[in-house]
Amino acid sequence: MPARRVIALTGGLCAGKSRVADWLREIGWPVLDADRAAREVVAPDSEGLKRVVDAFGEAVLTADGQLDRPRLRQIVFNDPAAREQLEALLHPLIHARLRDELTHLDTPLAFVEIPLLTESGRPDYVDEVWLVECDEATRLRRCVETRGLDEATCHAIMAAQAAPEARRAVADHIIDNSGDWPSTVQQLQALLHQAEMAATP
Repeated sequence: MPARRVIALTGGLCAGKSRVADWLREIGWPVLDADRAAREVVAPDSEGLKRVVDAFGEAVLTADGQLDRPRLRQIVFNDPAAREQLEALLHPLIHARLRDELTHLDTPLAFVEIPLLTESGRPDYVDEVWLVECDEATRLRRCVETRGLDEATCHAIMAAQAAPEARRAVADHIIDNSGDWPSTVQQLQALLHQAEMAATP
């Protein structure tokens, strides 16, 4: 029997959604990962990889037939039309994979980490959206410290993502991760209690 209630986790670069996902896993809830599904649907010889090559040419392949992610990222990063084309090709495959995985979970709740939920639209299998956010200065500091990128690159990535107001518009609940971790956990525990009640038959 599939999970009775599905909650999406989303947020901007280095807002803390992955740490929230890890915490949920640690306490026993299943958390699927849209980024993992995105990698799987473009594996060698997959339909997703064929679609990408048909659209962008064999220049996006490595010598051994893998997707050349840095090359593809370079193509779409500064070209909104190319990025939209790529998303239109792959998002249906990604969500089909996640939807299938959800049907095999026999739990009251399941979570799906979807970084680009605002940009790609709320999937039909999601009942609730939790947005993890924090102030831009904290996100920038975390990005530089944890990803080894310079501030200019971090700013460029943030600018290419949805604006905070757009994320809030699609969120059912907002988790403020600007403070210390115990404060974030306190918010999560309260939301989790509500979600568990909603998932109770």
